[in-house]
Amino acid sequence: MAAKAVRMDQDYVTHPPAGALDEALDYIHDLEAMLQNTDLPPTTLFSRYCASDDQIRFYTKFPSESVFTIFWESISPSVLRLVYWTKAKRAGEEACQDPSPPRIMPLIDEFLMYSMRVAVGMKEQLIADMFNVSIARVSRVTIAWASFYDAGLTSHLDKQGKGEVRHAP
Repeated sequence: MAAKAVRMDQDYVTHPPAGALDEALDYIHDLEAMLQNTDLPPTTLFSRYCASDDQIRFYTKFPSESVFTIFWESISPSVLRLVYWTKAKRAGEEACQDPSPPRIMPLIDEFLMYSMRVAVGMKEQLIADMFNVSIARVSRVTIAWASFYDAGLTSHLDKQGKGEVRHAP
């Protein structure tokens, strides 16, 4: 009986049978090949809903992916300072270290949410269902991005002369 108990324990001393490691390695290669052929879900909802120029044009009003990419790369550094309205409201009273409430989605998805609400005019309930968030979150994100654009455009207009703005396309 004691011999059976010893056999059931892990055996770290004996080597595996010849060819067992080769079979395991072949199995790993087969799994890797299967993984390469598997379509993984997109990492962001933006990549799901904006997979073509037509979709980008519909949801964001940008004419193409390349124009959107230029825009996104230009605002990305400052977007990291985006603060939700609930925290921004108190910004005059105390320093804002972290957004409130915490972000639960990538910033590019927040931008898509904002675009769907403002540029497309989708209802908050529909957006909340698409992003699997609450209506309150849709509202907070929309207000935060609107405030971000307001502050960004205001500073941009202050840097340019009023004459330059009138002649801008």
